[in-house]
Amino acid sequence: MPGDGKQIKVFIGNRMVDYIPANAPALAVETAAGTRTVIIDSAGTLVADATTITAATAAAIAVGPNGATNPSFQVNTATASAATGVKITAAAAAGGVAIAAISSGADESVTIDAKGTGTITLNSVATGEVIIGNGATITTGGLTVTAGGLTVTADGLTVTAGGATITAGGLTVTADGLTVTAGGATITAGGLTVTAGGATVTAGGVTITAGGLLVTAGRIREVMTATDVDTQNHTLTVANIVAGIVVHTTTTGGGTVTTDTAVNIVAGATGVGALTANGQTIVCYYVNDGNQTATFQGGDGVTVADTAQTVAENESAILVFLRTSATAVTMYIIGA
Repeated sequence: MPGDGKQIKVFIGNRMVDYIPANAPALAVETAAGTRTVIIDSAGTLVADATTITAATAAAIAVGPNGATNPSFQVNTATASAATGVKITAAAAAGGVAIAAISSGADESVTIDAKGTGTITLNSVATGEVIIGNGATITTGGLTVTAGGLTVTADGLTVTAGGATITAGGLTVTADGLTVTAGGATITAGGLTVTAGGATVTAGGVTITAGGLLVTAGRIREVMTATDVDTQNHTLTVANIVAGIVVHTTTTGGGTVTTDTAVNIVAGATGVGALTANGQTIVCYYVNDGNQTATFQGGDGVTVADTAQTVAENESAILVFLRTSATAVTMYIIGA
C-alpha cells in the first residue's frame, strides 16, 4: 500500500502496472521483462514521451472541477469519420505558439464560436497588435471600429456587405485604396484619409455626417451626360436632372420648361440622385443654345424660388433642387 515500502503488481494482459513507494514513479507500465515506461512521476506529472487516446465520443477528454459537467476543457471526437483536428506547436521563448488545423485533406478551415449572444475578444489584455495575414471577410453585421482607427497599409480594404462604421480615430489607407462594393461606408468622426490608391465606392455611396469633405489636392470630378432637346417647350424629367446637363435649343417662340414632380425628383432615377433627407440637393446645368427665351415652371410639389427668372437665348443657368419634404422640392435658378 502507499508508503508501506511494499510494491503491488497488477497485470493487465501481458502488461504490468506498478504502484511504487515514495521517491519513485507513481505509475509505470512494463511491456516486456526489464522494460518499464514511466507514465506519471511521484509529483503527479505526466512524463510519457507520447500519449495517444483512441475514442469516439462527445467527451473524449473532459477536464474541470466537476468532471464532465460543464468542463473547463473538452474534446469531442463523436464524428466517426473525423479526420480533422487542431495542432499546437511550441517554440523557444519569444518564438510564439502556433495553433493550426490538421487534416487528411490539403485544405482545412477553422471555426471559432462563442456561445449564444456571447462575443469573441482578441488580445484584450496584451498590448500587441492583432494581425490578419490574408485578408478578412465580414459577411454580416459590418465592421465597427470604436477607437484607434483602422489602418490598411497594403492590399486595400474590401467591404462587400454590411458597410464599415468607424466612430472614432478615422480610417487611414496608405496603399491600394479602399473598395466598398455594397452597404456604403459611414464615418461619423475622425474623417477618412486616403494617401495613395484612391477610394472607390461602386454601390451604397459615401455618407459623411460630420466634418465635411476636404479635398487638399486635385479636383472633385463628376460624370455627367448631356441631354439635347430641340423643342419650344420641355419637361425637365428627373432623368434629365440626374444626368446633369440639359442643352435646350429653343425654337419657334418663347417656351416653358416644366420640372418633373417633387416625388419623382426626391426618388431619383435608376438608383441615382435620390434625395433621402430634407436639406439634400441635386444640381443640374441648363444651357439655352436656341434663339428664344425659356421660362421655368414647377411640376407637382415643386416651387420655383424666383418665378420671374428666365433664361434668354445663348444663356445658361444652374438649377438647384432642394428637398424640403418627401413630397416637396424648391428649385433655385442661379445665373442667366
